Amino acid sequence: MSSEEVISKRDTVSDYYMYGYVPYIIVVGRNGKIVSRDVRGTALVEIVEKELNRKKPELNPNFVKEKIMTERPLAVVTGASDGMGREYARALAEMGCDLWIIARREARLNELKTELEAQFGVCVEVLTADLSRFEDIQRIEQKIESARNLLWMVNCAGFGAGDGVFPDVNVQLETAMLMVHNMAPMRFCRAALVPMRENHRGFIINVASVAGFLASRGAVDYAATKAFLITFSRSLQCDCVGTGVLVQAFCPGFVRTGFHDSETMKSSPLKEQVPGFMWDSAPRVVRKSLRAAQRRFCHRVVFIPTFFYRVIARVMSGPLIAPLRIFFTGGKTR
Repeated sequence: MSSEEVISKRDTVSDYYMYGYVPYIIVVGRNGKIVSRDVRGTALVEIVEKELNRKKPELNPNFVKEKIMTERPLAVVTGASDGMGREYARALAEMGCDLWIIARREARLNELKTELEAQFGVCVEVLTADLSRFEDIQRIEQKIESARNLLWMVNCAGFGAGDGVFPDVNVQLETAMLMVHNMAPMRFCRAALVPMRENHRGFIINVASVAGFLASRGAVDYAATKAFLITFSRSLQCDCVGTGVLVQAFCPGFVRTGFHDSETMKSSPLKEQVPGFMWDSAPRVVRKSLRAAQRRFCHRVVFIPTFFYRVIARVMSGPLIAPLRIFFTGGKTR
């Protein structure tokens, strides 16, 4: 039996699932009892033959061999041209996933595609899209909904806008931020859940930020959009109970990427003001995120990868500290 074939039985073998990046099959007897799980290829054939040779086999003997293409699981990553999105794509390719990588900069995506296909032997499809445009969001959304082997949905696209305080801001830029940070992830999550629910398996990661726990002068919409992602992910996990889908709101602190060097953040002094010990590396936090996302026992929807930032998020968003911080940054508590 080739690696492209699996054993199936009419009415007796349950659905084909993906666990992490490894395909597996659950064989269910006629009485509903699980006979075997986590078996592939010839190992499954041997189990079926062994059961049928018993005097009272638990498997229904009325089974057929069906040729099923055991596709590699698919991961969709937005914001893959740079920073953490690029690291997510690299880590998921290393795990054996085919990829759809999404961003505006086609040249950067093509470079990543060439690198990942050569290094890991996976198939990578480049999808160029500007997620501040509703037409592009709809186009990607429809494609995601039709991806029957979808396992990972990573919403990582985002940008900052260090353009001042309200009302002296670029309102078009702030509106684009709402589209990229909130509208696109909401619609992509809905689309991703269609195949994930059918497969009874899937992982959704919405890249938020520790900023989502804070009120911050000069970053009104950035902090608010990240807070939305945190609350949205918590509620989405409630809707996913019983579907086999796990949701994560990933909340890193300062991470060394091209984020603070972008055109919209050039006027921000944060990169110079933040001390070195507060910065983390993108590969490190991304791998922590992927490990935590697959942890079913004591799964944490809101995941902050660094202890230092967990303390900050808890303390600075507390009922006593938050009003004081707002007051000292020029705001009023009431």
